Amino acid sequence: MDNIDVYEAIRALYDPIRFEIVKMLQKRDMYGAELAATLILPEPTVSYQMRILCESELVSSRKEGRRKIYSLNSESARIMVETLAEYLNVDSIY
Repeated sequence: MDNIDVYEAIRALYDPIRFEIVKMLQKRDMYGAELAATLILPEPTVSYQMRILCESELVSSRKEGRRKIYSLNSESARIMVETLAEYLNVDSIY
């Protein structure tokens, strides 16, 4: 997990749809169809966005029957935030 590509994670979050999906997954795990209905987007569009988020390791998926349920990978998000803080030298600002 420590091998997360922070650049890819940031690039994944740059898209407004993916950013919104991550915000939704902070609250709870969701099915792809749920995400599509909430975002008012076709399921193939959401599926494409989820593939990018999963490849960036910010989101993980698991099968429940015939459906996929997505969850935020909080460890990857933590690593990304720590790496960004280190890169930006946040401690020197205070």
